[in-house]
Amino acid sequence: MDKEVDILFVNTSNLNIGLSELKLNHKLVQIDSLGFKGKSIMLKAKSLFTLIKSIIQSNQLLNEFKADAIIGTGGFVSLPVCLSGYLRGVKIFAIEGNSVPGLANRIIAKFCKNIFISFEESRKYFPRKKCIETGYPTRNFSDRKSVENSYVTLKKKHPFLEFETFEFITNLEDFYSSTRVLVSRAGASTISESLRFPFFSILIPIKDSTNNHQHLNAVELSNKNLAEIHLESQEDSVLCNKIINFLYNDEISSVYLKSKQKILKDKNPAEQICDKILETL
Repeated sequence: MDKEVDILFVNTSNLNIGLSELKLNHKLVQIDSLGFKGKSIMLKAKSLFTLIKSIIQSNQLLNEFKADAIIGTGGFVSLPVCLSGYLRGVKIFAIEGNSVPGLANRIIAKFCKNIFISFEESRKYFPRKKCIETGYPTRNFSDRKSVENSYVTLKKKHPFLEFETFEFITNLEDFYSSTRVLVSRAGASTISESLRFPFFSILIPIKDSTNNHQHLNAVELSNKNLAEIHLESQEDSVLCNKIINFLYNDEISSVYLKSKQKILKDKNPAEQICDKILETL
């Protein structure tokens, strides 16, 4: 990306983390936002009222920040910004990281120029001509306490297991570079990053994820020989056997590495998305 750009990040005022904790090179602002799908009648009414309020806030933002393009990344906070931009003639784009899109992106898809997807499964929910498969360009954040508790339980069953936990990793690429087997959830950002490195992935989808999207994410990667699925209901010993197979069974590991090599040759998702958007400006 050769052009210089000014970027404004817009997030919800319901965000738990403080703005001072977000290390960004660009300005970040907040607007009111409340999800709609799956809420009670009262909350749905409140959500519609909040949507009107957030559209007004978005218009005020766009009066100050003269956007050439707006990128919605899903979540209800993106809907009022994209609607306001569309009514002003701003080019709208959407990024969908999961196999099953949420309500906001399904609405935005009706008037956006392109939708950048990570899974082939997503195409059936969007206008196919608008879809471009690029992957999802974000980082993953982990919960140290839950990870530590999980390993403590494993340690009791398997005393040979050694582990170390970290409060937060800023140099995640260094850890990925030395990883041979990654055991993780099946969220969009985790999967996207895992595809950029030549290690084996074992995905443990969250059982009750919205629209069962984590399981569907994992299934698509498994069908492409890019990951192995481990269900929460399965025993820890099964997970250990899968890890051992990846490490020491050449026949199994070669199948996955061969599939991964095709992905590693591709341009990373962020570059693909930026290049495509800049082509239209």
